[in-house]
Amino acid sequence: MAAEQTDGGPGLIIAWDDLLPAYVRRVLHVGEFSQVLSDAHAARGQEADFVEMGEKALPGRPFDAVFFWRLPETSGALKDTIERFSTALNNTGRLLFLLYAPEPEKNVFPLDQLFPTLEAAGFLPYGWHPKDRPGDVSGGCVLTAVRHGYNPLLHAQSLAAAGAPLQAIAVIDGIDTSLFPDTDTLALAFTQKHEHYLQWLTQCPEPRPGADDRVFQSIQKNFYTIIYVDPCRHPAWRAHAAIWRCFGNEDYAARMLRSVLHVREDPATRTLLETLRPDPAARPAPESAPVWSGARRAPRILVITHDYSDYGMDCLYDGLCSVIGPENVVEYPWKATLHGQGREAAKNYPCVFDHAGAARDVPELESELRAGRFDLILYADVVQWARPAEVRRLIAAAPDLPVVVYDTWDSAHNQLPAILEYLGCDAVRAYFKREMLAGVDYGPYACPLPFAYPDRLVPESPSRAATRSKDLFWAGKWVFGLRPLYLRRLQEVLNRALEEAPYTQEAYRRELLRSRAGVSLFGFGFDTVRYWELPAHGCLLIAERPLIRIPHNFEDGVTALFFDDLPELEDRLEWAHRNPEEADAIARAGRDHFLQYHTASARARQFLGRLEQMLSW
Repeated sequence: MAAEQTDGGPGLIIAWDDLLPAYVRRVLHVGEFSQVLSDAHAARGQEADFVEMGEKALPGRPFDAVFFWRLPETSGALKDTIERFSTALNNTGRLLFLLYAPEPEKNVFPLDQLFPTLEAAGFLPYGWHPKDRPGDVSGGCVLTAVRHGYNPLLHAQSLAAAGAPLQAIAVIDGIDTSLFPDTDTLALAFTQKHEHYLQWLTQCPEPRPGADDRVFQSIQKNFYTIIYVDPCRHPAWRAHAAIWRCFGNEDYAARMLRSVLHVREDPATRTLLETLRPDPAARPAPESAPVWSGARRAPRILVITHDYSDYGMDCLYDGLCSVIGPENVVEYPWKATLHGQGREAAKNYPCVFDHAGAARDVPELESELRAGRFDLILYADVVQWARPAEVRRLIAAAPDLPVVVYDTWDSAHNQLPAILEYLGCDAVRAYFKREMLAGVDYGPYACPLPFAYPDRLVPESPSRAATRSKDLFWAGKWVFGLRPLYLRRLQEVLNRALEEAPYTQEAYRRELLRSRAGVSLFGFGFDTVRYWELPAHGCLLIAERPLIRIPHNFEDGVTALFFDDLPELEDRLEWAHRNPEEADAIARAGRDHFLQYHTASARARQFLGRLEQMLSW
């Protein structure tokens, strides 16, 4: 969590991690000394000096930032002040100004003259904090300014050259997107940032995407942003492939490069591809999952969740209600969409159910926990992280009760250490994870638990594939994953547009029922709802070969068609077109396989089966 303080005045919280990038090591505060500020900087490994506005002597060493807590009364005085204190800045340093609109006595200088005065002193506005309301000083904000001619990309390159790639990344992260003149410049900056990520990873002794940090998630997001803007920017593809090589998965690195080279040739990318040695061992091995025997009484489970849409948890909740009864599944906080309410607010979200259940407050649940009325606490809030005190009270009410975690989020990084800190626990009995990459060690108690599909949404008897009028189904966002490259190419192959159609759930399912096949592409996560809903509706599943562990997964050529890259996707589509009867047989087998292993109730039985083994229920 960022170090925060409120010395600036009521209503303003300054999160220093957001305001001052990681490269800032020395800060000069123009204002009275504050122990709170001094301690906050020390905790971040920064040096902080304090001077009064009127002091004549300034510290000798250059600073990365100068923070003004008050403004002089006139533009001339402000210009002189900026010019004097800017001599304490290094060449890439920045000025920061605390601004308040509702308290004029704190802003004796007229704000409408601030920008011209800055420019006259040789500085330009560079950004606002908080970023969610740029330029709005109604509740207090901080304006950042930099020298004329400041180039953050050159600044980042100099830091990277000095062996500080994470600081270089922080410089690029600090660029407000509104400052990019065009998408090409944005893609250029983010590609440079990707190369800094690669430099950092090459310095790590054993980089792994499952490590306890969010770097993997940030790397994925950065790459997806680049190719959404420019799908064929080869330097970014090369950097990303090299990153996956660092992660020990040259198989996926080669898959990506074959895809982009299929659309646009590039000698450097071709050369890199020829150096990769894909290892089939990087692919997930077939595996099964235990199924709950039901030999003993149904367990009663307290689910600690949140009130946002969460497909993985909501689907498991539905499955558990079907298997052990809604009276044995209690969630906190109470979520209206699980109980027949809030349907309009849910919009087109598919996991809207009508299970029995009433809201309970923390004291009620504490009483039930102390009375031994629960057999398990399932922590499944990796979205909000908003109730640590309440969550710890619930866990403390039954300290001997098993606690397990379900991580449903889009990222493959290991969140368990952060979750344990949040819960105030040393350990949990099991860590269920949706995005569980093959070959990554998530700890001894980690289990794969991917998405499923709600039983109630599965059509009882979908039409036979031969009677369906649509050759291929796609509906979804183009951002994330390799979708920008794949979907543009698919449009050329199919000679028709693939739009992000705003279907209602009913219209969406009708489209599935009239489609013979559908394509499933990775999104921000490798597990997607499309992977499950296609076979649920009798469509032939044509999917990117998963990188994550999926017990009882579909089998290529038997219950689905998998592809590793864009050329292979085109081959699969051509084969299905030329061999409709064989393709229809695979679609039927895929639906049968789905019904046995991948409905919400099937996933709940697998979840309970794991617990039956681990907890000796």
